[in-house]
Amino acid sequence: MYYSKKNFFLLIFALFLLFPTGKVSADACAAPNSCETPQGGDCPGGRLVTSGSCADGKLCCAPSATSTTTATTATTTTTSTPSTITFNNPLSFGTVEGVLGSLLGTLRAIIVTLALVFIVIGAVMYILSAGNDGMMKTAKNAITASMIGLALGIAAPSFLKQIGDILGWSDTTTAAAKSLTEIALNTLNFLLSVVGVLGIIMLVVGGLTYITAAGNEGRSETGKKIVTYAIIGIAIALASLILVTQIAKLFA
Repeated sequence: MYYSKKNFFLLIFALFLLFPTGKVSADACAAPNSCETPQGGDCPGGRLVTSGSCADGKLCCAPSATSTTTATTATTTTTSTPSTITFNNPLSFGTVEGVLGSLLGTLRAIIVTLALVFIVIGAVMYILSAGNDGMMKTAKNAITASMIGLALGIAAPSFLKQIGDILGWSDTTTAAAKSLTEIALNTLNFLLSVVGVLGIIMLVVGGLTYITAAGNEGRSETGKKIVTYAIIGIAIALASLILVTQIAKLFA
């Protein structure tokens, strides 16, 4: 009997190890389920009982509908677009450079017109002077001042461009202006054409004077001098062309 009781207790102890009746690990009730104290034999709030197990007689209850619902508040970002005011540009140019370039062109046209007017006025005064020294001097001064003003007005963009090239400006108002070297070469070409025409005329005049001298020593000498000086003038003009061209190439 003693051994049978001992065997009985051993059996009970083995059953206790196999089927524990103590606390159940709370890990058996996995999230989002939770162990809750039962109310009326069910989960609080009428929630469903899940298959998970809990300790201390608690039930593994499913989460409530309100706890699983994430309230998402839609945030509407309103980007305020500033109101734009459009207006028509009263000018034909959208930059300061364009306005200055147009103003410069207008001033040049005015200077040219005024210079021509005063040159004509000086010529009229010179014609009407009738030998009056004061009137002739006034006419010469008017023509001289007009020519100087005309030259300065036309050459002003070229001076500005030359200064800008030296200082490294990137101005566009004088982009079309010629440099001082180009002006000098153009002036030289013009003067050479004039010298060529005058040289041919003086050669013809000198030849006619020499031919029609008819033994007159003075007239023959005059014809020779005209031809000689005409040839010298043409030679100097051609030499100046070569000299100025070489100097321009050196400073280019």
